[in-house]
Amino acid sequence: MDAAVLKQSTFEALGLDDWRRLAEKALKGADFEETLVSRSDDGIRIEPLSQAAQPRLIAGHNAGSPWTRVQRVDDPDIDRAKAQIAADLEGGATGLALVFEGAPNA
Repeated sequence: MDAAVLKQSTFEALGLDDWRRLAEKALKGADFEETLVSRSDDGIRIEPLSQAAQPRLIAGHNAGSPWTRVQRVDDPDIDRAKAQIAADLEGGATGLALVFEGAPNA
């Protein structure tokens, strides 16, 4: 099939309930939760389908704020670090994560 055919095609919009009904039919009796829902190692539920219609805001973050592009700076030589910072800012970084010698994340 040519990709151009797909670009010109239209598909009926399905809701989550429609999708779930089709998924359960495809499972042929297998349990939806046990088969399609999983959990991360730390117990976080991972749904089989994510929707852009249900965005979750980050607590304490203004949704209208732009992203901060942070660059890590961990060179112990001050002159090299300054040169790196200048290059990072010129390259589009809008924030810096300074890592000092002896810090836990150094």
